[in-house]
Amino acid sequence: MHIISNLGIEHTVSTATTLNGASLVRIYNNNGSDVLVSLTDGNSVTFATITVKAGTVEYLSKNPGDYLVCASSCKVVSVGYSH
Repeated sequence: MHIISNLGIEHTVSTATTLNGASLVRIYNNNGSDVLVSLTDGNSVTFATITVKAGTVEYLSKNPGDYLVCASSCKVVSVGYSH
């Protein structure tokens, strides 16, 4: 079993952010509806998307320079695995 290690402070994201170069991100959708979450490059080109269901948590692996964009604000934090 993997244990998630918190590497930062959870905050609300509504604009593009790299989360200080995070490579694994915990996303909590505290909205009443599903939210589209996108990964973009430095030129704002979207190359990946997922839908996070209302009231759920997802973990997203990304490159440190990739930007995370939530269509509606979500709670996010940088995390890591520990054994």
